[in-house]
Amino acid sequence: MNKVILAVTAVLAVLVSYFSYNSAIVESPVTVDTKETSDDTQAAKSSKRPVSNGNLSSNSSSTDNEISDDEAFKRRINVNRSSAFKGLTSAEIQELGEKFKNEKDKKLRREYFEQLLAGMTEDNALEIRKFVEDLSERSREFREFHKMYGAVAGAVAVNNGTETKKRDVEVTLEGWAQANPEAALKWFNELDPEVKDSMMSQKRLAHALLEGIAENDTAYATQLLLGMNMQGGEYWRSVDSVGDEVWDNARDSGDPKQALFWAEELPDGDIKKFAIMQIARKYARVDPVEAAEWLEKTSQTNNHAIGMVVDSWRRKDAAAAANWLSSFEGQDKDLRGSYYSTFSSWAQKDFESASNYLNSITDQKNQDYAKYGMTRTISSKKPQEALNMASTISDPKLRIRSVIDTSRNAFKDNPEKLVDWLNESKLSPKEQETVLTSFYKSGKRKR
Repeated sequence: MNKVILAVTAVLAVLVSYFSYNSAIVESPVTVDTKETSDDTQAAKSSKRPVSNGNLSSNSSSTDNEISDDEAFKRRINVNRSSAFKGLTSAEIQELGEKFKNEKDKKLRREYFEQLLAGMTEDNALEIRKFVEDLSERSREFREFHKMYGAVAGAVAVNNGTETKKRDVEVTLEGWAQANPEAALKWFNELDPEVKDSMMSQKRLAHALLEGIAENDTAYATQLLLGMNMQGGEYWRSVDSVGDEVWDNARDSGDPKQALFWAEELPDGDIKKFAIMQIARKYARVDPVEAAEWLEKTSQTNNHAIGMVVDSWRRKDAAAAANWLSSFEGQDKDLRGSYYSTFSSWAQKDFESASNYLNSITDQKNQDYAKYGMTRTISSKKPQEALNMASTISDPKLRIRSVIDTSRNAFKDNPEKLVDWLNESKLSPKEQETVLTSFYKSGKRKR
């Protein structure tokens, strides 16, 4: 009797397992592993792959069965589809799509959307797209859909973007490159490198390709970046795409300095210059003091990188940022914008201290822009001090610009006082007339 009971129990257990498994497939046809990355993926992160001359070499080991989720989730996942996977039916898409489109509860709406993504195939993707095509191209769901579409349909998905009004080609290519870098890279290399003003130009799509590849393998993406034939500012978006992922990985590992090492090891040139700018900006948000110290030691410290560190530092400690800026005086650097923003922030918190510091700025050009920044900040609260300071700016054009900007706030409701101030100022008659003309024109006032 006991043996019979045990046998029946075993059979029931098998049946329960079987139906539970099939039920899971119906409810969520994609198996998602968010806990750990496969050994193959870990190996790919440290791989070094050869790069050819003009075009980019393709030598990836990714397969169509490895698909990565959108960057918005901030995690890497592997999506494994069985050969029997058919995806959502038209009826299921219609039902889920309507729910997603009309649901007011954000969590429920998100659940419906994720079910649509989980059931997407190359064959049904365009049916699903009907429920996201009216969204802003900057929206999270619009981007996530097209990344997944690129992952499941590759070139078909990317080419479909040429028929749409919104800019979804780039994000679709990113999804494809993340899921199957070998195929995406081969397709990219077959584009005509001479075409520049097209949605399908290499220069326009390079950053999307690199961003997708970098999400799995920053070393490989860096090698590809170095093999690209670009000039000057054309590198900026591509460097930004790879550098973003380098920074995220370094930060998540608890050692953001790894990103600094990445930038330093790049060969001298435009790529390194832009990488230093980008990492300096990101590192300054974490620790502006360390970012400044690092920047001073790099071989390609430039005005823009300094400005990016200052932009973060001034928000936390404008006085310290000003002190650091002064260390570059006497060097051939254009830091006018940094002086403007730093003293604008400083004047807002401590006008007196900022004013007292002005005399220590030996470069007249930098001092003028520091004053300009201060006048813009205090014009509404301290109009008289702002106008007096504006009139002491040595550069004639900047002085008039500062007086005009300040007067609009200081005398917006009392033009007569502006006339009185101008009569007592040291501005020339021509400068006074310029200020008055601009003042009345800006407010559409009658003289």
